[in-house]
Amino acid sequence: MLAIGLTLLAVGVVAAVVCFFWKRSSDKTAGWWTAVAAVDIETALDAGDGIAVAVTGTTVAPAGPDGAPQKDPTLGTPAAWWRETVTEHWEERVRVNRSGNDSGPDHRWEERSNTISSRESTAPFVVRDGGRDLTITLRDLDVEGDLLQSRADRVAASAGAASGEGGLAATILAGLTQMTADRRDHYVETRIDVLPDGVPVLVAGRMAGTTLVADAEHRLQVCEGTVEERLGESLKSAGRARLGLIAAGVTAGIGALLSVVGAIVG
Repeated sequence: MLAIGLTLLAVGVVAAVVCFFWKRSSDKTAGWWTAVAAVDIETALDAGDGIAVAVTGTTVAPAGPDGAPQKDPTLGTPAAWWRETVTEHWEERVRVNRSGNDSGPDHRWEERSNTISSRESTAPFVVRDGGRDLTITLRDLDVEGDLLQSRADRVAASAGAASGEGGLAATILAGLTQMTADRRDHYVETRIDVLPDGVPVLVAGRMAGTTLVADAEHRLQVCEGTVEERLGESLKSAGRARLGLIAAGVTAGIGALLSVVGAIVG
């Protein structure tokens, strides 16, 4: 009984900590969506600096050096914003410390990764509605994943890395990975995430002239839906976190009670 009580107590405490931070984050997000004013771009441009607004419109890719719309470096399509990340992956042998009478393997394989490089577009893009443009800064930008077109390409150690074939990823792989007894399954993944040109979006931040910037405590949001939908999702998340916090407290309380009884009885 003591062991069960201590287990429940530990589970309850951990769950309570997780739910506490979950609820705090959800409450903070709900507070942000409550504070923003849902307006059109024309109204936002006249709102004044520092006013929190949320507007809808369509993404417009900035012009590249040649005057044509900016394109992402991999897919080659017009892009309002893009990000490319190159990551090395492998499995590494980790020793398992066992007691003298504990049988089993003396090691296990764990996944490892290392971000080699990351780059993204630097030109601010525009959200357009009714012929009016609102410039979106890229600092502290948070783009919802459902809006992105993504592609990931892998180059394994056997895919031409040693011979120089396979492009940049293969070259990086040849220089960074070594096939040893303690490492296996090496590969380099190049991932490109693109916010396409001409996509309907909801953007939320604070006005600074004709530009939308991030709030001091909240990243500049580029997402789908409406303010009402976003607020509803945040409130639901906070409600689930509250229920989880209550359940965790009950679990910890039961665990504490069983621990005391078990200590007395045992």
